[in-house]
Amino acid sequence: MSIKASYGEPKKLSCLQSCFLQFDYKPQIVDAIRTIPDRFYNAKDKVWEVPTDSIPVLKQALVGEKWKFTGRAATRKSMLDKTPKFHYEPPKEMKTEMYSFQKEDFNILMNHDKYLLLNSQGLGKSLEMIAVALKRKEVNKIRRCLVIACVASLKFNWVNEIQEHSNATVKVLGGDKSSISSQDKLNHLNNLDDTFFIVTNIETLRNKEILEKLKKLIRKGEIDMVVVDECHRSSNPSSQQGKGLLAICKYLDYIYLLSGTPLTNSPLNAYLPLKCIGGERTNYTQFKNRYVVWGGFSNYQVIGYRNLKELQIKLDLVSIRRLKEDILELPPKVYTSEILEMGTAQRRVYENVKKSIIADIDPDMLALDPMTVMLRARQATAFTSIVSPTVDESVKLERLKELVEEADSKVVVFSNWTTVTDILEKHFDNYAIVTGNVKDREAQIKKFKEDDNCKVIIGTIGALGTGFTLTEATTAIFFDQPWTKAQLEQCADRIYRIGTKGSVNIISLICKNTVDEFVNKVVRKKGVIMDSIIDKKFDVTDKRVVEFMLNGDVDFL
Repeated sequence: MSIKASYGEPKKLSCLQSCFLQFDYKPQIVDAIRTIPDRFYNAKDKVWEVPTDSIPVLKQALVGEKWKFTGRAATRKSMLDKTPKFHYEPPKEMKTEMYSFQKEDFNILMNHDKYLLLNSQGLGKSLEMIAVALKRKEVNKIRRCLVIACVASLKFNWVNEIQEHSNATVKVLGGDKSSISSQDKLNHLNNLDDTFFIVTNIETLRNKEILEKLKKLIRKGEIDMVVVDECHRSSNPSSQQGKGLLAICKYLDYIYLLSGTPLTNSPLNAYLPLKCIGGERTNYTQFKNRYVVWGGFSNYQVIGYRNLKELQIKLDLVSIRRLKEDILELPPKVYTSEILEMGTAQRRVYENVKKSIIADIDPDMLALDPMTVMLRARQATAFTSIVSPTVDESVKLERLKELVEEADSKVVVFSNWTTVTDILEKHFDNYAIVTGNVKDREAQIKKFKEDDNCKVIIGTIGALGTGFTLTEATTAIFFDQPWTKAQLEQCADRIYRIGTKGSVNIISLICKNTVDEFVNKVVRKKGVIMDSIIDKKFDVTDKRVVEFMLNGDVDFL
């Protein structure tokens, strides 16, 4: 009897397509199947499920066996054809005319109930999603759309976007107060009016009572669509908010996840967005086993990645990804890392801080937060006065003043900490500032945009790095770098958006032979992960690329 092989959608495996095998029991066939790392046996139906790409290996191992195939093995070309079957005109409630590429995206999204929108920053992802939600209201008669911002400060940015681009009604869940309690949000959900857009932050899903109420409203059809903005900020399926997001996705008719930087740390960041939209059927353990090579102590350490080409295709199947350079005639971004030599006094303070950090580390601790451990060292490279009561020196400040003087237009300056921005603002006469401590941020933004004498805006990465368009500037300076390339890109894109004129300069100030250089290495490493898997700039089958993803020690750029 021949081996019956049927191609179909995966049921228990994390792969693009499965092949289901049935045959009269033969030890040699079973032994061959068991050599396939990813396989599943359905004891009830006596059917083996294996990835389609393992069939050539099995056929070679079972030369004497006859095969009978049904269905068709999927090809990359057939799977990735995204030509919309139906064409939709923009919704009547829209006030803003979309660009041609945005109209194309709009139609692709309207042809898919659940999808990922992964366009790079500045290409108008929010505009496209507002259009999709309002068209769903026209065509599919949905009642409400919930927007979940994974960056809490972007809640009110979404309100502004919706009001600017449409005539739709919008409210922040719990009200527009500066401090919104869980009870405020629950009261709002218990007394919904006819407002179409409801905006909240991802932390809302940590509250069990609110989560249960949301699930109930979704099941009743009171909320039909969810948009998750900056979804890469909530990529851990084991976290409270990750579990909450997965829980509500089960009941949704329409869900769209947005991110310009979807993979910030690891290829495994793809699991949660894929799972939310139904692009992944397995659990997280099965997903990891498909794409991770385990090793090290007790075989629990990630020592490599595998099947990354497959993961690329899996993401391509359910996403739109556009880069600015592919769509708009925007000028290029020029990245520069300026390596600075600290003075004698600053170096002495830094070395003393470094020694004290090492002395404070408990060798029995199982895990250390690098941002906490290195905080003092990083701040010492910024201003010695933060960590020393007697020394006040900063090579970065000296260089920053020079760069601001040399710039032929306005300048944006970023730092991770308000302890740094508080000192920076003392060294400029006319400036704007946006940090978590600034109440009227819009007034500061307006000053920077409209006051010709205000050449500099200073801000923390968390407060100024998202939600603002600062195209009056052509230079962005990182007084200290963030930990990920995603954050760096997001900050840089405040000045590199639709409306940008002339080339833009992104400058990172790095003190030589300090923690700054290590952070820069981490940023590059994490950037390669996304550049390889999402944007295909590097070959994921190249051993050097994978080694660099893992440890950053191989210089292949």
